[in-house]
Amino acid sequence: MAKTIVVKSTVEIDGSTYSENASIYLVGDNTPVNMSKENVEIGINIDGTPKLAIFNPKTAQVNLHTNVTELKNDGIEYLKGTSIKRSDWVGHKYTYDGSSWGNNSSYVAPIIRCENNRTCEGYGTPPELVCNTCGKTVPVQL
Repeated sequence: MAKTIVVKSTVEIDGSTYSENASIYLVGDNTPVNMSKENVEIGINIDGTPKLAIFNPKTAQVNLHTNVTELKNDGIEYLKGTSIKRSDWVGHKYTYDGSSWGNNSSYVAPIIRCENNRTCEGYGTPPELVCNTCGKTVPVQL
């Protein structure tokens, strides 16, 4: 099962707009998440340092929700109460209000360059996205 970090209300940070209740991270229930006044830390490296530290929660006003996925009879994990597979989750594409998932009407699929320098829509979570056209995994710069 999983937990998600969502933005409490629409906010702009460094030129990017984060929509209200946008699910920006989805991690396994066993992945440590530490929310402090300074930042949000996700996961722990072998040396004890966080794998990922994200923006100041006082600025972005984020919430952590647990138990947001469910295992269905087909043995596949889904976003709770939906037919959306956890593996299809993409940051910012969905919202979670604390009890139910929804589509984020402000979501715009990232545009990437893939095979033969084509411009395509991609999905996934940086630093790698999957091209909707050719299906290849493409690294992107953050």
